[in-house]
Amino acid sequence: TALPSQNVITGGTTLCNIDERCVFPTILRDPPPTTKLGACEEIFGPVLSVFAVSSEDDAVRRIQNTAGTPLALYVFTTSSRTFDRVIRQCPSGAVVRNDVVVHFAAVSVPVGGCGSSGCGRYHGKFGFDTFTHWRPVVFKPCHLLWEYGGLRYKPHDSFKQRALLALGRLPLVPTATSVKFSFVVFATMAFVLTNPVIKGAFVDVLRAIADFLDR
Repeated sequence: TALPSQNVITGGTTLCNIDERCVFPTILRDPPPTTKLGACEEIFGPVLSVFAVSSEDDAVRRIQNTAGTPLALYVFTTSSRTFDRVIRQCPSGAVVRNDVVVHFAAVSVPVGGCGSSGCGRYHGKFGFDTFTHWRPVVFKPCHLLWEYGGLRYKPHDSFKQRALLALGRLPLVPTATSVKFSFVVFATMAFVLTNPVIKGAFVDVLRAIADFLDR
């Protein structure tokens, strides 16, 4: 759809050259929403649409009401409050403050889209991880000790639930210290919960520990 000349700030088709395959950089002011330029669709060319807004709220609302998620969001402001508000309320694949495109040159940060603008990310190891499937492999020894005294089996009561939550607080990194600590805890619980002689007394102790960890 052809745009009225008053919408063209600079550039335009008169400066383009088909034979030389040259598209002159063009800036448009408030293109109609019925056009691709006005609908803010992706434009792979040197064309920039500029929309006038009356306030910060109007700018945020316009971005939120635009279909899709932008590949990048460029926020020009000296106010950290304004910047934080915009990036909280306006999703995007990447954000740059007071500049454009430079994040593509920063190999230490991931670059990629979100939603309609793409998925995944690239740059060094980020690109490798995107195309790598991390397959979890879990090993459970075939020993009564690793049944945790039947905590995960029915009937489930409030004590079992709290005890399982307490187990979830144990260190996740398998260091030598954490492995020894976890082994002691598991061994103690397995012994106590499978021994009817001392189970009653020790359950009260475990309940107290669970209460403490729930705080």
